[in-house]
Amino acid sequence: MTVDNKEKSDGNVFSSALMATMRKQRFQDFLFHKITFIFALSVLFVLLGIIASLMIGGITFCY
Repeated sequence: MTVDNKEKSDGNVFSSALMATMRKQRFQDFLFHKITFIFALSVLFVLLGIIASLMIGGITFCY
């Protein structure tokens, strides 16, 4: 019976270590998602600025 109890306790230790790793990875995934979203928005704003400046330059060139 002690062998069974030891296996169960080892399983619980493994389970708690696994849960701790999963919590850490969940936070890292959340952080990665937010950082990549911020960079994607910054690229979008830069591209919108380039398009706007080309349009303004094209309008003033026509007149």
